Amino acid sequence: MVFQRPLCYGGNVLALDTLRRADTWLGWPLAVLLGLWPRRRRALPAAPREIAVVKLLGLGSLLTCAGVFRGLRAAQPRARVTVVTLAGGTEAAARLLPGVDDVLAVSAASPGALLCSVWQVWRELRRRRPDAIVDIEYFSKLSTVFCAASGARYRFGFRLPARWRGRLIDGGVAFREDIHFRECVARLLAPLGVDYRRLPAGRIAVPPTAEAAAERLLGAGGDWLALNPHATSLCLQRRWPLERFAEVAGALLQAHADLRILVPGSADERPRAEALRALLPEALRARVRVLAGETDLPTLAAVLRRCRLVLTNDTGVMHLADAVGAPLVALFGPESTVRYGPAGDPDRTGVLTGDVPCGPCLSYMNRKRAPCEAEPAACMLAIGVRRVLDACERILAD
Repeated sequence: MVFQRPLCYGGNVLALDTLRRADTWLGWPLAVLLGLWPRRRRALPAAPREIAVVKLLGLGSLLTCAGVFRGLRAAQPRARVTVVTLAGGTEAAARLLPGVDDVLAVSAASPGALLCSVWQVWRELRRRRPDAIVDIEYFSKLSTVFCAASGARYRFGFRLPARWRGRLIDGGVAFREDIHFRECVARLLAPLGVDYRRLPAGRIAVPPTAEAAAERLLGAGGDWLALNPHATSLCLQRRWPLERFAEVAGALLQAHADLRILVPGSADERPRAEALRALLPEALRARVRVLAGETDLPTLAAVLRRCRLVLTNDTGVMHLADAVGAPLVALFGPESTVRYGPAGDPDRTGVLTGDVPCGPCLSYMNRKRAPCEAEPAACMLAIGVRRVLDACERILAD
């Protein structure tokens, strides 16, 4: 199965644009109207039988909550946990999360598909009547409206400055940017028994079929390094220069005779992956395999788990590698490592950031849009090749 959508957000640019336009033009008036509707506040059921969690966008954001879902399952072993998300990569990520029993997907391939799929998912939720529904989005108005109209007995959500949101939820906590996103979500779920102070390890389960597919792709052995030069088109400033990736790849291939490199990505990202391979000396290209467009998300998870090292920008691939416990070197620029850094073993994880006065710059206040238009951004240019090579060699030496 070939995935056609950017891994980081689980949807192509057209789908995300459709969703954002709907959120802008429909979300606000619907939220205001629903907020005017009189409703008696209800108490959270003591033993919920059905819990729904809404997270439409953010493949990486969802994967980083794997430990939260594991904690929710431990706290509510008898409840059915359903994730409502966007069709595509984010849906595939939701199906890998521990403790998730069902996934309901909304398609944003077109305005018509969005309306039709929202109607279908809404009808299914109304039929189930969840005891609790949790909105873990912090930008979307439509997700809050959807939760309010779901028929759920109790509604959780982040408390934000917008007054309309407070009228549509029963309980919640303030959204904080000074702690990791998974801790924000865990605090939100504390009334359901999740202990945000001691979250379980955030590991996902890879299906046996994906393991078999990965073995067919890579073979039974081999020393593989995954090199991911991509980043979502919604923030291209996260990309480290392709020439620097090629320089690191060439140095590692020359220093390690048995090492081979694979380049993952979506079908749309294949040209960039091929361009990276073309930058290497011809004698080394035979040891580089481009997998962009050749794996689905579960198979990619199994592929990354087999790698001695994953070198990547701050993307969904980074969070996927972290979720399967792969040794990791992650390059951060516009995004804060405090909010979205990997949670892996420090001895097997290297996080490099560019030290610049303007970074990190992505935040709730600017809707996670980089203020600068430069690409590569200054923060990514501030990460030197020598630093990256040293971080890779440290992990490869273990």
